[in-house]
Amino acid sequence: MASTYSNLGIELITTGEQAGSWGTTTNSNFNSIIDNAIVGYVKVTLTTAGTSGSPNTLNVASGSASDGQKRIIEVYSASDLGGDVYLQITPATFVGYYFVRNSLAGSRSLRIFQGTYSVGNTVLLANGYDAVIRCDGAATPIVSLVLNNIQGTAFSGNAATATTATNATNATNTAITNDAATAVAVYPTWVTANTGNLPQKTTSASLSFVPSTGVLSVTGLVASGNIGLGASPLAGSNFYNSKNITGATSAYANNTVATIQSDVASIAAGYRTVIGTASSVSLNTLYHFVASQGTFSGSTSAQIGFYSDSNLIGSVANYGFLAANTAAVTAGKTAYGFFSNVNTPTGGGAAWGFYANGTANNYFGGNVAIGRATPTVSLDVNGAMALGVPLLINGSTYTVAVTDSSLRFITTACTVDLPAAASFSGRILYLTNVTAIAVTSASSNVIPLGSNTAGTAILAATAGKFAMIQSNGTNWITMMAN
Repeated sequence: MASTYSNLGIELITTGEQAGSWGTTTNSNFNSIIDNAIVGYVKVTLTTAGTSGSPNTLNVASGSASDGQKRIIEVYSASDLGGDVYLQITPATFVGYYFVRNSLAGSRSLRIFQGTYSVGNTVLLANGYDAVIRCDGAATPIVSLVLNNIQGTAFSGNAATATTATNATNATNTAITNDAATAVAVYPTWVTANTGNLPQKTTSASLSFVPSTGVLSVTGLVASGNIGLGASPLAGSNFYNSKNITGATSAYANNTVATIQSDVASIAAGYRTVIGTASSVSLNTLYHFVASQGTFSGSTSAQIGFYSDSNLIGSVANYGFLAANTAAVTAGKTAYGFFSNVNTPTGGGAAWGFYANGTANNYFGGNVAIGRATPTVSLDVNGAMALGVPLLINGSTYTVAVTDSSLRFITTACTVDLPAAASFSGRILYLTNVTAIAVTSASSNVIPLGSNTAGTAILAATAGKFAMIQSNGTNWITMMAN
């Protein structure tokens, strides 16, 4: 009866066979096969990457020495093979363990499998790392990962370093491949210094990863240290974003686009800071928001420290900027709703402490001071005032404009259409004639000095007459005249 062969390819001699040559066969079994299966090392040099359908092979031969019988396998290439490298272990019925190192050039990953290739029966070993893999030799054989990323790690029954994660896997404990284009739930297997591998998390999909884009999605993130985006975080920065702004015509370093859900019934904020101080802190300045200019190598047409968009109109009340009531400020402290420290420019440019460019009304509920720190009346001006320049009128009729303040009538008697007093309560107009011409109102809405009866007369037909009239909300009252 012919010899048979074990899983490792050891020749099992049938009783009565190979008389006089048992020693040769046995020595071959021990020296070439058993030794290799225990401590054998081989450096497998590959010259092509192969494909899933036409891979490189690592064969476990029967009755003779082969690379696949060695326990320690280093996969090597002298040059970059241009892509992930495929290595098939044959035969598909082989059962055993390997210690594998990926030493491929060009930082290429190694895909190790048995039988027909599929993502689910393959170990993906990153470049430069060691792993312990297992071949199960089943009807649909699977090569599975036992230990990964063990380069430079010492083992004594447990992991050498606490809270170290092995390869992220999917729900079937198969390594996530780096060419997947859709999000898949991943389940890291965690190890600790005390208990070794913890059970794999497979009860929810709260962590997902798209390998082809590098996008990782989580339901929550807690970081005890500083976080850097684009670079390592700077000392003193809890979150440091140095990633270049790019990728679209309109791009943002930080962009919040969210929808408020029905459980939020009081206040929702897109950005909020609540910063306090410890009892031992003596701080010069606390900034909740700072806009600073970086280095400009190119040019920009406008730079805006804070921008309120034109579509901010959807609520009942909409505020581009709102300073809440700080009336409770205590003695020795000052609260400013808005503070501008902009000075007159000295470099030839223009500067404004406050500039309202729209045509909408502007409202001040409290007293306003110009050139004085503490106003005592509604408008307290410590300095000169300028009104619109006097306008010369030489026509038989004239309609007063919203911007008019002083009117001089030249050579023609004129009927003036005054603004509706009800629309301009408190407004003042100055009128004078240069020659002996009468100026009258088109409506009976002017009350002269010494009377409470409205009429049309404003200026008599005598040269040099003047009048200051002011709206009381019903008529125009003559406050001064000659």
